[in-house]
Amino acid sequence: MAHAEAEFDKALRLSPNSADLLSIYAAWASSYGKPEKGVEAALRAIRLNPQPPAYAFRTYRYTFFMAGRYDDALHFANRVPREACSSFDHVLRAAALAALGRGEEARAAVAETIAQFPDISAEGFAILDPVWNESERQRLVETMRKAGFPLCASADDFRNSPDLQRLPECVGS
Repeated sequence: MAHAEAEFDKALRLSPNSADLLSIYAAWASSYGKPEKGVEAALRAIRLNPQPPAYAFRTYRYTFFMAGRYDDALHFANRVPREACSSFDHVLRAAALAALGRGEEARAAVAETIAQFPDISAEGFAILDPVWNESERQRLVETMRKAGFPLCASADDFRNSPDLQRLPECVGS
């Protein structure tokens, strides 16, 4: 990760006004433990290009979510067309709603997510991606739990990835 961060730093020094580069960096900043730097990069990218490409909405949604700026995350999540939403889009939308205390809307978003992705769980979702750092995983699990997602992953999830650690609440289930 340190090498990737150094490469981003170099690229940003060479091209500080690239909205695309700033957008991509914004998504990775929380992985480096710097979610607020990601927000700064996203805001700069938006100032440089107020009509960003479609991919940027997902990038900004994730950036703001990981910085705990759930209103902003929800704003960008809602700009992704429903028919183009992935499981990740659905999860972050529901989790942001829950984090904002909008429980009824969060529960409805969870139901919609599970209808499309019936095997989703907080444990499986947050632990199965090796790119996330511990802080990102904790934020995902905490907000998914609050939204009402099932907590524990299926045995199949762990059979396919036996090196993954279980959430303490799910050990033995």
